[in-house]
Amino acid sequence: IAAVIGFFAVGTKDGAGQKELMMALHKGTITSSVLVVAFSALICNWVFQDREYYGWRVFSCICIGLFAGVMIGQVTEFFTSYSYWPVQSITDAGVTGPATVIIQGLGIGMISTV
Repeated sequence: IAAVIGFFAVGTKDGAGQKELMMALHKGTITSSVLVVAFSALICNWVFQDREYYGWRVFSCICIGLFAGVMIGQVTEFFTSYSYWPVQSITDAGVTGPATVIIQGLGIGMISTV
């Protein structure tokens, strides 16, 4: 349900630039994430009425997993979007030839896994 509502939260005007498109996608991600946290809190409260301790543990795991997923998406965008320095440094390396592009690409790929 949260993903469907987040889907409808994404929207831009015709002719939007990359910055506006990415902001729209971020808006959808944030909307879905907030709704997942809210729905999870309600469901955990309902399911674990008499075992509140376990309910909070399950809710914490949901929040940690959601945070990790959103962070993986943000880091992936950073290392693959032309708006940020990693991809720009790879294109700048292309001035001297294809070998430096390969070396720079491998280097950025290794940095992205840290």
